[in-house]
Amino acid sequence: MGKYDFKTEDGSVEFEILTFDPSYTITQYLDWLNMEDCQFEFYDESPWPVRGSFSVLLSLEESRQNLLSDFFSCGFLTIVSERFRQVVEESRSNVEFIPVTILCGETGEFRFYGLHIMSICDVLDRDASSFAGLKYGMVAGITSLKLKSAPTEDIVLLKDTFTPIMIVSDGLQNAIRKQNLRGMDFVPLEKYREDTSGVV
Repeated sequence: MGKYDFKTEDGSVEFEILTFDPSYTITQYLDWLNMEDCQFEFYDESPWPVRGSFSVLLSLEESRQNLLSDFFSCGFLTIVSERFRQVVEESRSNVEFIPVTILCGETGEFRFYGLHIMSICDVLDRDASSFAGLKYGMVAGITSLKLKSAPTEDIVLLKDTFTPIMIVSDGLQNAIRKQNLRGMDFVPLEKYREDTSGVV
């Protein structure tokens, strides 16, 4: 149990979807992602096998270093800052943080973490939700998202969705906002929409 109060006045816990702020997209500046030291699958409830820190090499001009926010996507890896790590570690969560070194040009070196959420919750209500179809057996093209029950932790991955969906409690969201962390948006469940093109 963390130090934050994650419940509302009536004792319930509200949840929203944690998404990336497109203002901090750095994938287009990616030179090379060395994943040899970290072999993993995104939906994995076991710790990732890691032989040590692995490097994310970026080609960023100095004027682009402000894209290194507290929370951003690098390919299929979610990268977070030390400040984000500290906030999440105070919450009720089952996560691990893999050290990441980001090299920027010849002189810049930054320490971040790969975020691995190990709580994968089977709470998607397929009957009440609306979606365009399935990809590899997973729900894709969601236009209306409903949950069968509330997650029991403050940050979880929704099971069986083609697009990874991170759900956070309002309490964790408030803790993140109090620290003025950059690079993320919070979307109410009822407003979440996905692109339906290409989904059969």
